[in-house]
Parts: sequence; structure tokens; C-alpha cells
Amino acid sequence: MQDTIAFLLMLVHGVGLLAIIAILFGVLQRRRFSHGRQVLLLGLLFATAGLLVMLRPVQIVPGAFVDLRGLVVGLAGAFGGWPAALMTALVTIAYRIHLGGHYIAGGISILIAAGAGLLWRRGMRARRAPGSRHFILLGLMIAAHSVSTLMAAATWANGPLIAVLTTLTFASLVGSLAFGKMIQREMRLIASERMLADEALQDPLTGLWNRRGFERQYIEARAQDLDAPLSLLLIDIDFFKRVNDTFGHGVGDRVLEATAATLLGALRPLDQASRHGGEEFAVLLPRTNSGDARKVAEGLRRAVAAMSIDMPEGPSVQITVSIGVSVCGDGCSSLKLLFETADAQLYRAKTGGRNRVESQPTADAPLPGSASGSVSSAIGEPRRFAASVR
Repeated sequence: MQDTIAFLLMLVHGVGLLAIIAILFGVLQRRRFSHGRQVLLLGLLFATAGLLVMLRPVQIVPGAFVDLRGLVVGLAGAFGGWPAALMTALVTIAYRIHLGGHYIAGGISILIAAGAGLLWRRGMRARRAPGSRHFILLGLMIAAHSVSTLMAAATWANGPLIAVLTTLTFASLVGSLAFGKMIQREMRLIASERMLADEALQDPLTGLWNRRGFERQYIEARAQDLDAPLSLLLIDIDFFKRVNDTFGHGVGDRVLEATAATLLGALRPLDQASRHGGEEFAVLLPRTNSGDARKVAEGLRRAVAAMSIDMPEGPSVQITVSIGVSVCGDGCSSLKLLFETADAQLYRAKTGGRNRVESQPTADAPLPGSASGSVSSAIGEPRRFAASVR
């Protein structure tokens, strides 16, 4: 009876420790560390837990002690991957050798548990969300490490052997199911938090960044490449008010959505686009000088002009855009000045006839606000009615 109570207390202590690991696992995921740092921290987390459970062994039968190291090592492989499994296995094997006794059997059990966790992880790659039955399967696979007890003379009798196998299997099942559910809960919370955070930074109509999201992207871009040129395109749909007045706000929303999709389709993965309110868009072009930014702006202008929004009745709607370009030179970090320059160039594009690009006159160097004059371009395409809409 005392042995049973001692085992249950050990199991409760172990599940509590797993709960702490699950919480810290969630903290690491939320911090969005680099992959290498996250792997190292997860390995240290599971290795520390492995040592802690080895400090609380329970004697099931005379001469036969059990602990939860196999469970922790298996979970390290299942949820931390091979680096965490390897680190945890090495640390626990080293400590088991330090304790003496049947350390060969102990080392083999640790390796079996690590392999079981990694095998389960590999099998779960194709599944979006493992369920309870998958965590129970993990527990049964980790429980295979208990066969190493056959190498210990104290378990050779049928009674002790059954007691040890039953105890370790039960602990593996309970621990795997509890930890799996706790990790699943953490990941759902993280996904929900990230979704809410993204929604707060995105424009609900177009899916582009809003002003706050765009500012965050700018800060990240400058933090990575402060010494590289960066360009900003400020884009405004020409005569957009006339679209709403003529066709209704529903069509106006479709125009905004189509414009956003066209912008995204023409940009590089590292470029960032946002809707800055109404019919105005902004595009951030990292590592782009004024000459290349101008080419991008011209490409976007032509792409939007070629766009056609079909109507249920009557002719399709076509639009044009005006674009102002500004460039941030080496070391520049003021988004406000960058916007002021781009806005001034956009104003020149609007007053100069629309459906055109205006940019700073020199190639990469002037800081925002220091440019005087501009360079403009426009293709002499015939303007359709819907292309002269605002």
C-alpha cells in the first residue's frame, strides 16, 4: 500500500512538472526565438526535467526502483524533436551512470524512449492536430522502454516484473495524455493570440497591413538592414470617389480588393504592402534604391491600369493610380519623413495629370525631405471613363 501511495505521489509530482514544461514550452513559442535558440532552450528544458524526475525514484519491489525519466525523454523526442531528445538522453544517461548499479539497462531504456518519441513525431507530421488516441499511442510507444528491466536481476521473478512493467506503462500513458493535452491547449492559445494580433495589424477588407502593421514592418526592415537603401511607394486610386458615387460602395470595395491583390501579385516576398485608409496604399521596398523603386512603381501602375473589374450589368470598371516614390538612404530611420516625401511626390503626380509616377530626382542617397524637384512619368494611354474615376 505504501509503495502504491509513493508511486501515485511520484506520478502527481511528474504531471505537475510536465505542466510547468508545457507552460514554458508555450512561452518559448510566443517569444518567437530563432530556430537554433529555441531548439537549445527546449533541450535544456527537457534535460532539466529529466534530472528532476530522477531525483524522486520509487521502489516498486525490493531492489527495483522506477522513475519517470523514460517518459520525459520520450516526450522530448515527440515535442522537441531530435535535438531535445538527444540532449535529454545524454544528460539522463550521464546521471544514470553516475548513480551506478544497472546503468546499462537504464541507458538502454532511455534510448528506447527517445526513439519511440521521435518515431511518433515522424508519424504525426501529416496530421494537423493529434487527438487523445494519438497521445495514448505515444504513451504505449514510450512504455516500450520498460522492457529493459529484464536486464535487472531484481525483476526476473514474475511478480516483480509484472509490477514494474505495469507501473511504467501506466505512468507513460497518463503522462503522455496529460502532457499532450496541455501542449495542445498551449498551441491553441498561441494560435488564437497570433490571430487576434494579426487582425489588429491588418486591414479587414483587403487583408493588407494597416498603418500599425505597416509601421511594425518598417521597424523590422530597418533593424535588419539599416545600412541599405529602402524605398516607399505611396499609391492613390484616381477618381475613386466617382466609382463609389456611380457604382455604389460595394463596387468600390471590390475595386479596393482587386487593387490590393494586384499589388501583392507584383511584389517580392520581402516587400510589404498596406492600405492606409480610403483609397490610399503604401508599399515598402527594402534593399531598393530609387532607380529600382521607380521601375517597380511603373510596373504596379501598368498592372493596375490593365486590371478590369467585371460588373453584373454594363461595362467593366477600370481604374488607374498615381504613385509617389521616396527613398531612404543609408542610416535613415524616420518613417515620418519618408512618408512626407512620398506624399509630396504623390501630390505632384495628382496635379500633373494622374496615372503617373513621381519620384525623387537622384538615385539613392537623399534623405527624405531633402529632395527638391522630381522626375515624373506617364504612359499616354487613352483614359477610359472608369479610369478617370475619383
